[in-house]
Formats: sequence, C-alpha cells, structure tokens
Amino acid sequence: MWKELQQWEENNNALCYGVICTQDVREHLSSWIQFDDTNKRYVCSVDDFTEAHIVDAMQWAYNQLEDPNYEQILESIGYWLIDCYTRNKQQELDLQGGA
Repeated sequence: MWKELQQWEENNNALCYGVICTQDVREHLSSWIQFDDTNKRYVCSVDDFTEAHIVDAMQWAYNQLEDPNYEQILESIGYWLIDCYTRNKQQELDLQGGA
C-alpha cells in the first residue's frame, strides 16, 4: 500500500497526510477494554468484525465528523462497531425469542 501511495503522490505532485487502514484500526481497538476479554466491560473481540464491517465504520466515521483528526476517527469507529455488534446480538436474541 505504501509504495502505491508514494507513487501516487509523485505522479500527482501531492502529499497525503492521513491514511487509515483496517489493520491500524484493529491494532488500536485491541487495547480498548470493550475488546479485552479479561475485562468485565468486554463486549466482543475485534476479530469478530469482518474487513467490510471495519471499512463501513471507517466510512461512517469519516462522513459524520467535521474536520476529524486521527484519534477522533478511531474513537468513532470503535463506538460504531460496538453499537453494531450490540444491535446484531439483540436482533439475534429477539429472533430466538429471548431477552
């Protein structure tokens, strides 16, 4: 990815100053207590999310925030994923006749 980005910058006389990828998101969120299975506030594993889920969260965060910085985007992604997981689990329970 970095080679292609560097080549794009050279070809377009441009400088990209912000890049976020799903691997970075996973690494960052793995330190959150909601994704730490040894913590009582554990919700789920970061690995429970597909690449598509994380990309959806990245796009949502970027579109919702006005002039966001990197940390704001990561925080919004994390909360979006937690909400998504929680909603999906509740829907599963509802379909099973529980909760």
